[in-house]
Amino acid sequence: VSPGESPGRLIINGRINTGSGLLLLDVESNGAGGYNIDELILTENSTFDFRGMEVRFNFIGDTDPNAFAASGGMDLDNFLRSRDNDDGTLSGLSTRFVDNVTWGTWFASSQFSATSDSYNVSDFRFNPTTGVITFDATVPEPASLVLAMLGLLGAAVASRRRAALCSPLARGKAGMGVESLHAR
Repeated sequence: VSPGESPGRLIINGRINTGSGLLLLDVESNGAGGYNIDELILTENSTFDFRGMEVRFNFIGDTDPNAFAASGGMDLDNFLRSRDNDDGTLSGLSTRFVDNVTWGTWFASSQFSATSDSYNVSDFRFNPTTGVITFDATVPEPASLVLAMLGLLGAAVASRRRAALCSPLARGKAGMGVESLHAR
């Protein structure tokens, strides 16, 4: 399940019971100090159960996961919303929980992770009571980037060398002896 439009909104008016699968939630810095995020909106009559699902947050481009978390953004109520059918008001999905039901009830056996183009995101911790997710996000070490660049450079050199060896001129010269090359 992905709300789409990167980030976007998906409204469900019915039943969502997964048991497994992937819930992909995009986060993107809007450049003005705020964020655009995916929202999965369940109408008042919808039923839901996300048990056993993998929940993956996708930090788009150079969006800083640490800054997003510091803004209070890593609360599931920001991504999973409830819409009142009468007036269309949106609220966090947890407003529909009944006594003794928590985020942990609806996300039992679920896995949480994140991807980022610019950060290494690891060590996810999901608070089943509050629905808040914490993690560690670091910028890749320069040595790792240098190693990756050297690998790409090596691949480019090997590809260019292979192309030169396979060219018609190289194939023609390969069958000639040293004397033939000097005679020409």
